Amino acid sequence: MQLTEELVRTCTGADSARAFLAVDPLNEVAGLYAISTVNRLGMFLANIGHETGNLHFNTELWGPTDAQAHYYNHPGLGNMYLGDDYKFRGRGWLQTTGRGNYQKLTQRLRSRWPQMQVPDFVLQPDLLAQSEWCAVSAADYWEMQSLNRYADNDDFDSVCDIINLGHKGERPGMANGFKDRLALWAQAKPALILAGFPLTVGE
Repeated sequence: MQLTEELVRTCTGADSARAFLAVDPLNEVAGLYAISTVNRLGMFLANIGHETGNLHFNTELWGPTDAQAHYYNHPGLGNMYLGDDYKFRGRGWLQTTGRGNYQKLTQRLRSRWPQMQVPDFVLQPDLLAQSEWCAVSAADYWEMQSLNRYADNDDFDSVCDIINLGHKGERPGMANGFKDRLALWAQAKPALILAGFPLTVGE
């Protein structure tokens, strides 16, 4: 099964132009990372839709906000030099952030997919905002966090918590923008079922 522009619009809330740019990269990573069932793909797209403002933003908006003011000294981001906080701000559909994470992403993708000619995102951070790498980086994060497993268990809340909070939450609906994520999922699921996407792996 293949996503269409119409399905991308429905599942992410994107307009036609952004759905057009996203559909081919999404179809590629759906195959590469087995994000292929109704639950897996629908939850993936709903969260991408929310995180990017309906595929409107591939790069984190910069204030700097109070949270962004801590990027330079944040132990999990690996920023080393003055200006790294802005240079390596969140990019991609699930927001890879920080010099260290850009470097790790480059290494993981080059190891996993040598045929892709993965750029060095530390040397060329802006490339991570291109649709192709937005999709691949989002799918890489999805796999790294084992989110297919949560999707297979119909656990949308945990998927949202891990993406937004960085861990599985203890209370339902705590992820930022949960209502919007849920609304997109409510649109995505019936649309993908109607389009004939499988309900289970191997179906």
